[in-house]
Amino acid sequence: MGALEARLGILSKITTLIGHTDEPPVWGQQAAKPMSDGALYAEPPIDLGAVDLCGINGVDVQLSDGWTATDGDLCGTEMMLRFADGAQHRVRVMLLLRHPDDGVVIVAHCFEVAETRYFPVSAIDAVVEKTGEAASAPEFLRNALQVDLETGDKAGAGVEARRRFADGWRILAAIAHADGFMDDREVDVITDYLGSECELLRMAWGEEDDAAMFAFIRRQRPGAALLGHCLAGLEEAGEEACERLVEFAYDLMESDGVVDETEAALLDEIEAALDAAMMAAEDGDDDLLDEGDELAEPRAE
Repeated sequence: MGALEARLGILSKITTLIGHTDEPPVWGQQAAKPMSDGALYAEPPIDLGAVDLCGINGVDVQLSDGWTATDGDLCGTEMMLRFADGAQHRVRVMLLLRHPDDGVVIVAHCFEVAETRYFPVSAIDAVVEKTGEAASAPEFLRNALQVDLETGDKAGAGVEARRRFADGWRILAAIAHADGFMDDREVDVITDYLGSECELLRMAWGEEDDAAMFAFIRRQRPGAALLGHCLAGLEEAGEEACERLVEFAYDLMESDGVVDETEAALLDEIEAALDAAMMAAEDGDDDLLDEGDELAEPRAE
């Protein structure tokens, strides 16, 4: 079996096992209000004149002059956006669009309409946490997600690690969600994985990074499509990187004292897909990437 066939099989299985991660998240005790009819949320707030396609994490977005797609490491972040008219939107972030004059736009899957929407940060009244706490969008992006809205340069705690090892920690996060609940002990294992990978590459990692990534991962709920992109990245990373990830995956499943059969089944499928990919690479199979992966955001070497 070639790597592409293996990945198609794993994607089908992942979709079955963690389908709930692609359903609307529960937000507090109150259902989200219906989406308002404003055109602001229905069309990209950009001039679609000369259009280029830019792919980050396998997601294609349309770009016109002056706009850049950034912050692919936010992909999978879930939040509730509240607007001045009272409309609330549960979204899963894909990436950000930036323009030197027109500001920052959040590109996200909107669960209220089951479509991709473009949300200008300037139009968002507040970001509401699942705990009920609310903050302005700029404050939330800066303090909770370590995003620099002004320049796009990010030097916040944990940012370098979360970008470099995104494929690994996202797969671990998916396994943590496989039983329907991400336990804090499971998140601790994921931050331990990040610390271990940083140590191997002699990258800085301290308590501040650990705390920042703990809070960041708690907000992550990667879906099946994103995991397919992550599997492709691990194929490129090599056998040793895959083996390290699988070891932490077993630690994660055992961390809450209960090895859920759904978690175990998901890990078995991921491990089988990675093994098939490694065997295909050894046999000289060049079919390791999907058609869209060639557009993916470059990974740090």
